[in-house]
Amino acid sequence: MNDPMHLPPEYDHTVFHTDTPSSEWPQAFAIITAHNPHGRNLPADANETLDQQLRSEMGRRGLPFFRMTGGDEGFVHSEPGWAITMDFHEAVEMGRAFHQLAIWWIEDGVIFLVECHNSERRELGLLKDRLR
Repeated sequence: MNDPMHLPPEYDHTVFHTDTPSSEWPQAFAIITAHNPHGRNLPADANETLDQQLRSEMGRRGLPFFRMTGGDEGFVHSEPGWAITMDFHEAVEMGRAFHQLAIWWIEDGVIFLVECHNSERRELGLLKDRLR
């Protein structure tokens, strides 16, 4: 990556919560939310509709998924998302389809922040260190 990422700085500090034990996680997966497309805050009902559309799309494609919510350290702001077992490029495309600025990609326990517009990714460390 030659250019720095152009994402809100809080994306670098996102923490996650899930009820699915790490022993059940796939080796590689994406975390994608449909909330707040284009980085703009939407009302709760609009975000819920988008979340259901994303869930329907995963079901239509037959993709394995489980709930994983991202947020700030105190979960004052959080966005329910989905951990989805799929190909990296498909994951970026799904993020784009739902007008997201970024997705998170996890491979062998390492988390990467991925810009949807250019697929550039930056390593952020271990996902287990970001679980709350």
